[in-house]
Amino acid sequence: MEDLIGVRFGMWLVIGKGSPYINPSSNKKTARWECKCDCGEVKDVPKRSLTTGVSKSCGCRWTTHGATGTREYVIWSGMRQRCYDFNSKDFPDYGAKGVGVYPEWFDSFSPFIDYMGLCPEGMSLDRIESSGNYEPGNVRWATLSEQNHNRGMMRNNKSGKKGVFELKSGEGFQASIMFEKKKIHLGTFQTFEEAKAIREQAELEYLGEIKGC
Repeated sequence: MEDLIGVRFGMWLVIGKGSPYINPSSNKKTARWECKCDCGEVKDVPKRSLTTGVSKSCGCRWTTHGATGTREYVIWSGMRQRCYDFNSKDFPDYGAKGVGVYPEWFDSFSPFIDYMGLCPEGMSLDRIESSGNYEPGNVRWATLSEQNHNRGMMRNNKSGKKGVFELKSGEGFQASIMFEKKKIHLGTFQTFEEAKAIREQAELEYLGEIKGC
């Protein structure tokens, strides 16, 4: 392993080899380096977090300003909860499906906010690849409309096509699409193929592309 002792990354100074981090969901080990922050705090930090700039400090510059009361801190806490808290109402759509959190972000709020920056007004946390993890390169601040376009099928959708649902009577299908925070009803149809075709036509009209399944 490349020797990083003595190398500085932001407010971190590498002072030795740290103990590996074990991901609570996959048991995968991640090598870490023992680092000392300019404020005096000592912590083990993954090499990737250091070299990519994901982690730049222990969090002192955020906790000093009361980060625990910010919207970003609430978002960070919710991200961890829905991925690892079995009692969370959102766990079935996240942790139960194997969605995890980047180890350094799971450990500390500071590297998460260092990477993401402050959340713009009207936006929230979104994964670019909806089946992927919360990790560098796969997260962004996005509007509700952008998230709706990127979201997978609802758990109660058994049709195989997002926005197409079988009627409770079992006699036909209905199609709809979300656009600019509004649900647009596209109609009811006798067959799945008809409903799917209308849904895809609406995707081209409203979203500019067919969104797959």
